[in-house]
Amino acid sequence: MSEAPENAKGPMLQVTAQEAEEVVRRLGLVFSNTYLYGPAHSVTKKAVQDAFAYVGSLLSTRSEIMFTASEEGIAVNGTAVELKNPLLKGFATRLEELGVSGFAILSGIGEEEFGKLVELLNAKPDEVKQAGGFAQVVSALEMSHVRCRVVTYRAVTEDEVVVSKKVIEETGKSAEAAAEALISFLSGGASDAGAQAGQGGGEAGGGGQAGEGGAGSEKGAASVADDLARLVDRPSDLSDVVMKAAQAEAERVGALAEGGGAEGEPGKSGEPADTVDILVRCLRRVYDVLSKHPIARTQKGRRNLAKTLAKLEEEILARLNAGTSAGEAGQRAKTITEAVAAMREELEVEALASEYMKKRRAVEENEKRLLKYLKSKGLDKADGTELRARLAAEGLSDEEWRELLARSGSRLREELGEGFGTAEGHLAILLSHMQQVAGGKGGGGGAEGGTPAGEEQMEKLVAAVNDEIRDLVSKTEQKINALIEAIRAEEEEEKKASQSGENAGQEKDGQQRMSRRKLLAMLAEIVQELCQPLAVIGCSIDMIRSKHLGEVTDSQMEMLNLASSSGERVRTIVNRLMEISGLPKELSPDTDIQASLYRGE
Repeated sequence: MSEAPENAKGPMLQVTAQEAEEVVRRLGLVFSNTYLYGPAHSVTKKAVQDAFAYVGSLLSTRSEIMFTASEEGIAVNGTAVELKNPLLKGFATRLEELGVSGFAILSGIGEEEFGKLVELLNAKPDEVKQAGGFAQVVSALEMSHVRCRVVTYRAVTEDEVVVSKKVIEETGKSAEAAAEALISFLSGGASDAGAQAGQGGGEAGGGGQAGEGGAGSEKGAASVADDLARLVDRPSDLSDVVMKAAQAEAERVGALAEGGGAEGEPGKSGEPADTVDILVRCLRRVYDVLSKHPIARTQKGRRNLAKTLAKLEEEILARLNAGTSAGEAGQRAKTITEAVAAMREELEVEALASEYMKKRRAVEENEKRLLKYLKSKGLDKADGTELRARLAAEGLSDEEWRELLARSGSRLREELGEGFGTAEGHLAILLSHMQQVAGGKGGGGGAEGGTPAGEEQMEKLVAAVNDEIRDLVSKTEQKINALIEAIRAEEEEEKKASQSGENAGQEKDGQQRMSRRKLLAMLAEIVQELCQPLAVIGCSIDMIRSKHLGEVTDSQMEMLNLASSSGERVRTIVNRLMEISGLPKELSPDTDIQASLYRGE
């Protein structure tokens, strides 16, 4: 078969779906008329002329028209044709009978040559097969403007891949170029590897483009790194590259004498030390590249790289020490082993740091969730939760549990009417912890509190106490205002009810109104509940300010004074409330009111 002449119209251009369908329809009409009327009939000749004219119009802007037949159907220049009428189906059936998987009509075809093609397509399938097949007949008839394409269809499993011969040839060349680029890079001659790395650095594995830069460029360096990463699971191949790189560097710097040892082996005249140093430098370059590669970003990847370094050490020492004395081999082994050990230690440190930060972030996140849970429950209910029992079973001490409660936040109850019991419990915990910090866990007169760490911890605790007081004052003021409004409203209701003859306690809108007397009784209970923690706060702060628990720094004293003044403010409010409510009539607390205060009932 003759090769197609050169064509100036450029590459094969795609046709529209309408054009693809029309050219197949016209050829199908030729086959249909030939079958019905014979090739010599005027109707058939007219169909051939029309088909030739249409093909010529398409070729006026294209270098070729490629017909491809497969199990999926017919495609023209890559555009699929829907076989929706008998003429289209007839063309597809004809190609299938002839065993034609594809052929192209090239630009410049004449009417006579087109007629030969039509005659061949109308031939009996058996005759075509006996002549060697469609492609063989095209070649025998010297159709220079018809090109055949033999396509073989076979099942390809998911474990297989189809690669063209051209890609295989290019890949082989690229692999050689990539190996040369690796050796040049590891030997310190990356600047001399320019074209080699650019042409084949990334193509050994199927990626990269030619001419993108040498090993010293950004793309070239990335290509070299990828090639090295592919060798991590092949220590023997990697050791070959390292040995060759060391040999190349030794030759370049003159570390080996002329006629020295075999490839990768040291020569004489005191050269072993130099050669070993060069090998160590090459190994370091390998490590520096791989430790920054994505394969070393995970714990599994780092462990794999550490194993590769160990195997690489064994491979290199085995090759390097072949045929040398025990003393010389021992010195070489020591140098290389120490270098590899340092690299593996760096990997271990990086892994430890990464794992520590990862677990630390996880612990912090879990602790935030735990503190949020404690905050939602409140300190008055936290001890009774299942969480407390679970943590204790896992080894959490009472002191650590109290610290968690103290860190769970000062504003544990945001709704009015709640938070007083919470504040009391929270303050008690904070004060207890302050005493421990000030006096030391086992006594000692402020040994811990006098240290910088103890002072810093004390500042945080005092700030927490101050926050708790401010929060308590704010809530108390809101509670007072709400109670005063309720009392005033109750008085107005009682006056109206008295005037209308209704009972003050009558239901309204389906709800029982609280009497003024009950409101005052509740207020009296609230005042007593406030007095207890205030006494604890005042006593504790005065004890610390008087330095009975140890020395107090100026900054601590300033914060204690602030806390004390806040306590005085709360005490003033409580005294005001006591004037309004009076004292409880009973010596023991009212259990119903207590339940209402702390449980929101």
